[in-house]
Amino acid sequence: MNKATKLKLVITSVLFISSLYVNAQVQKVSVRAPDNIRIDGNSSEWQDKLQVYNTPDRIFYTLSNDDNNLYLTVRAPGPYAIEKIMMGGITLSISHSVDKKIREKDAGKVAVTFPILHNEDDINNISINRFNWQILKKDTVANKGKMDELNRMLSKKLAAVTKEIMVSGIKDISEPALSVYNTEGIKAMDGFNQKMNYTYELAIPLKYLGFSTSSPVPFSYNIKLSGPRNSNSSDIAIVNGNPDPDELYVHSVTEFWAEYTLAVKN
Repeated sequence: MNKATKLKLVITSVLFISSLYVNAQVQKVSVRAPDNIRIDGNSSEWQDKLQVYNTPDRIFYTLSNDDNNLYLTVRAPGPYAIEKIMMGGITLSISHSVDKKIREKDAGKVAVTFPILHNEDDINNISINRFNWQILKKDTVANKGKMDELNRMLSKKLAAVTKEIMVSGIKDISEPALSVYNTEGIKAMDGFNQKMNYTYELAIPLKYLGFSTSSPVPFSYNIKLSGPRNSNSSDIAIVNGNPDPDELYVHSVTEFWAEYTLAVKN
């Protein structure tokens, strides 16, 4: 297969994936965050029951709020979603506009991306060992000790390398890159649970978004998984004449827009 044919297949498949956005599963309700919510990479306060599974992004997620913060909680159960997130992070964008023609090009929208991994070896180490865990899972009785050790190792590795948050569109924050230990109040943390599902938690103070629970209004949000920063069609394997769907997913941008209104405490 020549490069032109391969590229045509990839473009066709990407357009097909893009068409799924119209019917993407999105959260349609306002959710009050649990009183005990913590940004610690552990979604136990949700009892692991997130609102929606979004097929194009291959993630479970819940958008929620209290009187001070907007929260995004994500769980990625599959190895390819985890690989994609390690390569390009998860970006949450917020626009005051609910007009579909305006929100995507809204110059005033706030965007926060996490995690940010700069070292390709770190990305490969996490992805490969997550796949190795999946192989060990085929015999959980014989491999339990190895699985637990691999889980501990990867959780420790993740904590050591996901130290940065990228921010844009917030007037009070001039630096695009923040430490996870920043004093501005934007919090992000990730981790692996015992099932080796990836958990992502983010908190953004409402004051940076210009929202308040005293006068809640609808707004738009976008959740994007960008994948590799320098991806090209040659990275995608061809299987039986078609791009491998998992590799196509990893190397393509997937995203969706939806609307949300802050939940008010009863």
